[in-house]
Amino acid sequence: MRKLFRAVVALSVLALGVVIVPPAQAAYTPAAGATFNDPTGSRSQQTVLMDQIIAAVNNVPAGSVIRVVAYSFDYQPMANALIKAHDRGAQVRLLIDSHASTHQIRLLKNELGTGTSDGSYLRTCKYSCMSNKASFIHSKLYLFSRTGGAKYVSMNSSANPAETGISKSWNNTYTTVGDKTLYDANVDNFNDMLPDKTNTDYYHTVESGNLKEYFFPRAGSTKKSDTLYNILNDVSCPSTIKLTTYFWTSARLYLAEKLTALQKAGCHVEVIYPDGSGDQNTVYAAVTAELRDGGIPTWNTRPVAGLYVHNKVILIDDT
Repeated sequence: MRKLFRAVVALSVLALGVVIVPPAQAAYTPAAGATFNDPTGSRSQQTVLMDQIIAAVNNVPAGSVIRVVAYSFDYQPMANALIKAHDRGAQVRLLIDSHASTHQIRLLKNELGTGTSDGSYLRTCKYSCMSNKASFIHSKLYLFSRTGGAKYVSMNSSANPAETGISKSWNNTYTTVGDKTLYDANVDNFNDMLPDKTNTDYYHTVESGNLKEYFFPRAGSTKKSDTLYNILNDVSCPSTIKLTTYFWTSARLYLAEKLTALQKAGCHVEVIYPDGSGDQNTVYAAVTAELRDGGIPTWNTRPVAGLYVHNKVILIDDT
């Protein structure tokens, strides 16, 4: 009886000239906002940031432009996705720090070339592209003129396309979608780094809606020229301040002193950092001593299987 019923329904549909088509899938659109990986979790929890970026790369149509700025690059799935995007007609432009050459970097150089005339290339630069002294490209930018149904996509991340940013450290990415103001500002930043010329007075900010982006380097080496110090100087207590950082030298010990002053003034301050020893000691002893002597709760991520926090985040709950 069921077979007979189905046959009658099918014949009826055909007789009426009706064709039932499944609904079309909506065009891919990257999710806006913050995303976090977990190096202690499953492989999918570790790779979630790279998966997010690769999904955007995989949905870039011909004629669109992908721009990537990174310090390190050794993640093969990302290299594969960029090569496929280039093969289907997208322009792929990479700017990578020159401190190391990996198989993936060489592969992309062979695919894209190093000249800029045809719109795709992989370029490297020394000294952060804007300095004549020892320094590094430390931006991690993933920019898409179009991907899927979205335009003007900026992914500002702490994660390099490298295994260290996946299974060895905590990272995050903040994505804006359709924000042409911030996208254009990030593209300008990419283009300004490309010539690899010294410009240590590059600091400026760009605002769009309730977002504000800061671009460095900033000239000066005092409290007055320190953006983070100026932000902390505007905080009134009681407030809650949570800070994570990977590197903190004694040259900015005054930031630790400011945090301990705020703690004593009635604020609640917490700090997460990757303290270690030898070449892993990325937070200087004087900084650690100041924070602990000031009664600030600190958490060291190194004892967790040698993992480290790579986020650079400050959260302020302030009136």
